[in-house]
Amino acid sequence: MRERLRLALALVVVVALVVTGFLVYEHVTRYHEDTSGPHGDFPRALGSGAPEAPARVLRTLPDDTSGIVGGLSVSSDGKGVGTVNVRTGKEFWRYDREETTAGDVDFDRRTVAQWWDDGVLVGLDIRTGKPRWHADAPDTSPIVRILDGQVVTITRREVAAYDEDSGKRLWRTRLPKGCKPDDDGIYAMAGVDTLKVHDCEGGFGRLGLDRRTGAVRWRIQDQSLLSRQLDADTLVWEEAGLVRADLSRTRPVLHPEARFPGDSRLTEASDGVLLTVRDAKSGKDEDEVLEGRAARGDYPVRWTRRPAPGKRLSLPLVADGKVYVVQQRPLSRSDKGQPGPAELLVLNADTGRLLHTTRLPVLKPTSGDYSGNSGQILPWQAQDDLVALRWDGQFSATTERIMLLTTK
Repeated sequence: MRERLRLALALVVVVALVVTGFLVYEHVTRYHEDTSGPHGDFPRALGSGAPEAPARVLRTLPDDTSGIVGGLSVSSDGKGVGTVNVRTGKEFWRYDREETTAGDVDFDRRTVAQWWDDGVLVGLDIRTGKPRWHADAPDTSPIVRILDGQVVTITRREVAAYDEDSGKRLWRTRLPKGCKPDDDGIYAMAGVDTLKVHDCEGGFGRLGLDRRTGAVRWRIQDQSLLSRQLDADTLVWEEAGLVRADLSRTRPVLHPEARFPGDSRLTEASDGVLLTVRDAKSGKDEDEVLEGRAARGDYPVRWTRRPAPGKRLSLPLVADGKVYVVQQRPLSRSDKGQPGPAELLVLNADTGRLLHTTRLPVLKPTSGDYSGNSGQILPWQAQDDLVALRWDGQFSATTERIMLLTTK
């Protein structure tokens, strides 16, 4: 009897080794993947929420940084994706694949999702860099977004959704004939994945795809260049006037367009905060005025902010009831890419009251034409007690470095 038990146990061990060996072989031969790290304990966030008084430069990061989450920065290149501990500046983990090229990547606090040009979508555990799943995906470079528990891939022809935890494909749907997706203005809200499309019957529009089935639930006109999610159920964009779309019902309810008085235009909307910029009659950037508006009625102005003499305000960022904006001297061609003094301003989103000012070190742009509106340092992210700043220019989206500020 004991001999039989020993033989059965040995058989189980052999089978386990064979299965493990096959899985390792499959990963090595099919996916040609490798993860180095994680190196040390998972870096916890520096704090919670968007900071009110970010005064200390923590460090700078390279221009391939995709974003910050908790105590990590995430970056991607053609070979793979990696993370850096923002406290130490050292690599935390790195995931690479051979014989294929990495495409679009997105991440949240659980998962890093990346598409590869051999038609594989990989979901990585953000804490370790180890693959959690692999899925067959479109072989034509898709946009990749993680939207409320789904990894969504968007190509010129179709949209597909995968479960964030398992990688199981939940649905796939073809876009209406002629519709081509944009990579901006993609949101998960009110039971739909909504995305901006163009060339649909000769114009621009917005689709609402049912998050359970992928079916096109509705389609509306959206001719804007800039659309923003005002709150959980509301999108806003500007055409002849401001359009507000309530998506909480079966079909969107479009509120009548409201024209802003004068030369004001939409610049940001988030967390129930609506911001506009009033163009200067002089035509000079330094004479523009930032306006905070109530998100109701005809959107009355609640507060204004003017830049200091000889300076301009960057595009703003809204986070946790605060507005982040950089005050800086406009660049001209004669500056040869050498920006002047700049300050990060933190404002109360409801009142416009100045909460904090931080004098910024010089953050140089990369090569390109950075004169006029095309060149500015702007706030990029504000969360986990960190504010990330980057350069926005005509020919380059980021700087050679991305600056991180914290209160600690």
